[in-house]
Amino acid sequence: MAGRRANAHPPVRPTPPAPTEPAGLSDREAAIFRDLVAAVDVDHFTEADLPLLVSYCQTVALHENAMAGIRRDGPLRQDGKTSAWLTVLEKCQRGMVALSMRLRLSPQARRERAVVPRRLNWEDRRRLEQEGEDE
Repeated sequence: MAGRRANAHPPVRPTPPAPTEPAGLSDREAAIFRDLVAAVDVDHFTEADLPLLVSYCQTVALHENAMAGIRRDGPLRQDGKTSAWLTVLEKCQRGMVALSMRLRLSPQARRERAVVPRRLNWEDRRRLEQEGEDE
């Protein structure tokens, strides 16, 4: 008899391993990478996310450096112009926002990943209406 067997469930895909820390990251970037991968579910990231994940970790580390520069030197230079660290900080913040959405790290991105209730087809809707009339 051809076709699908009764009560046969589709095979379950094994959970892919979490991305491994790539070589070439600074100590701080590697620490951010490890902390981030450990903070989410095992199946949150795949190997395909690795380039974005590395960019995110590098951006966070650069953001920390920019904040340290602003704390050390202040937001203004001696001549009254804004510090170059402010530009770096702003670009890092924009990059972190964009990458966090792509990597599903922000609250908004996690909400979009949540399961949306499926719409009822006409048979289910009719059955529910009949059950409501029977009561």
